[in-house]
Amino acid sequence: MFFSKPDLINYLSENGHLDHVYKVLDDPSEVVVTLMKVMNETGTMPQCVEDFKSESISNMFRLEGNQAYKAKHFGLALESYNKSLSYAPTQSTAMKLAYGNRSALLYTLKQYTDCMNDIDTIFSMGCADFDLAERLNQRKNQCEKMAKASSDLETNSIKNGLAGKFFNFDVKRHPEIPCASTDISVIMESGLPKVVAAKDIQVGTLVSLESPFVCELNASNYWIACHYCHKFKFNLMPCDGCTVALFCDEICKKKCYIEFHNIECQIMSCFHSQHGIIGGNMNIRAALKMKQKCKTWKELITASFSIGEDRMRNSCVSDIYDKESKFSMLSFDNNLHFVHGKTINCGVPCAIELHYLKGVPNFWPTCEDEKDEGVRAFARIMMKLNLFYPPVLIRNICLDALNVHSGNLVTSSHNFGWFAFTGKLKHSCDANLLALGLKNSIALVAVHPIQNGSELNISYLEHYYDRIPQHKYFMRSLHCLSPACSCRVCIENWNVRDNSYRDCSVFVSI
Repeated sequence: MFFSKPDLINYLSENGHLDHVYKVLDDPSEVVVTLMKVMNETGTMPQCVEDFKSESISNMFRLEGNQAYKAKHFGLALESYNKSLSYAPTQSTAMKLAYGNRSALLYTLKQYTDCMNDIDTIFSMGCADFDLAERLNQRKNQCEKMAKASSDLETNSIKNGLAGKFFNFDVKRHPEIPCASTDISVIMESGLPKVVAAKDIQVGTLVSLESPFVCELNASNYWIACHYCHKFKFNLMPCDGCTVALFCDEICKKKCYIEFHNIECQIMSCFHSQHGIIGGNMNIRAALKMKQKCKTWKELITASFSIGEDRMRNSCVSDIYDKESKFSMLSFDNNLHFVHGKTINCGVPCAIELHYLKGVPNFWPTCEDEKDEGVRAFARIMMKLNLFYPPVLIRNICLDALNVHSGNLVTSSHNFGWFAFTGKLKHSCDANLLALGLKNSIALVAVHPIQNGSELNISYLEHYYDRIPQHKYFMRSLHCLSPACSCRVCIENWNVRDNSYRDCSVFVSI
C-alpha cells in the first residue's frame, strides 16, 4: 500500500489509527515510535524499493542523455549522463560509456579541463575498446589545443572576482565562534545568549562566514551539484554504494562518508528513486553526524534529553554556536506556539526514516533495551530539530539562471541547511543582516548600519528576494515562526517587494 504523506495522514486519521498518537503529542519520540507501530500494524508503512547499481538502467539514462544532447538540451543531457553514472556498477562498461558521452558534452560546452578529466578517468579504469580509445584520444588532443588557445570557461568570472575576494573572510575571528568576526559579541539576557554588535558595523561589512552542520540539495540540483559541499560542477563522481549521491572530488566524498553517508548510503533508496527525489533528509543526517561524533550510544542518548533552551542555559558560547561542537544543534529556542499540528506532519516522515534505519546492520546497540533507547534518542533529536530549528535558504550570489549553453553551470533553485550560528539569530522581516551563499556556506552581510550593542538578526522569510503573493508570506511565516508574523513588512505593501525584476536582480548581485 502506498500513500503520499497527506493521503497517509488522512487515511490513518479517518480510520481512527491516530487516536493513540494524539495522546502522546507532548513527547516527540513517543509520537514517532507510536506512528511506526501504527503504520506497521495497518500495513501503511511505505515500501522501500531498493535501487541497485544496474548497467541496463545506466544505459537507459545514457541514451536519454544522447537524445537530449542531439536536441541541444544540454542541461537535461548533463543530468541524464550523471544519472547514468550513478546507476553504473563501478568500472563497468556502462560507467565508461557514461563518462565518454559526458566528455563529448563537456567538449561541446568548451569545458576542456573537465572533459580531459573524464577521459583520464576512463583510461584509469582500462579501455579495451580500440575505437573508443582512439576517439577519446582525439578528443583529448583537441581539448589540449583549445585550452591553450582560449581561456577555459570552467571558472566563472564572477566567482573569480567579487565572490572570490568576498569569501576569503580574512578578518580577526571571534575566539569562541570561529565562523564570525570580532565585530560580534554574545551577551546573556534572562539566562539566554544574545548575539549583538561589539562595535558600530557599517553597511556592507561581512560579519560571518559559516558552513552548515548539515545541508540538503534542492531536488532539482541533485544531479548537477555535490552531495556534500553543493558545488555545481560539470564532472561529478558517483557514490560507490547508492544511486543518488554525486561528489565533486574524493575529499568531499571521504568527508561525507565519515560524517553520515556511510550509514545514509544504505537507506538512500528508501527516499530516492530513479523516478524522482522524495523529501529532505537533514534531520536524519544531523542525528547520524552527532552519533558519529559520540564515543558511545549512552553519550548520545543522554544528550537527547537535554534539547532547547534548557541546554542553552547550561552551555558555553562555543558549545552553542560552533558547529564543530557535536551537540551545538541541540541548543536553540524551542519556545514556539502551535507545534502540535506540525508534530504529526513531521512525525510521519521521521517514523518512515527510522523504520528503515533500524534495519541497517551493525549500527545499533546489540542490547535490545539500549537499541530501543537509541531509536528514541534519534526520534527525539530528529523531531525537535524539525519542529523548532529554522532551515536557512542558501541563495548563491553567483547563480541566477540555468544556462549550460554558455558554459556556466548555474541554477535558480536554491538549497538549504541547518547552521549552528546563523540558525540561532533572531528573525526580523526588516533584518540588519542579509544571508548570502556560496556552495553550502552562508555569509552574513550588514544591510543596515548596526549600532554597538544592537541585536543581530536575519530574515528566515526571504523578503529581500522573493516576489510571491502576500498570502503565501503568511503561510511561510506560520510554518517558520509560529505564529504568523504581523509586522509592517508582512502586512503592508512594503516597497522593496514592489521593485521591478531588474532592480531586484541588481540588488541580489550587489
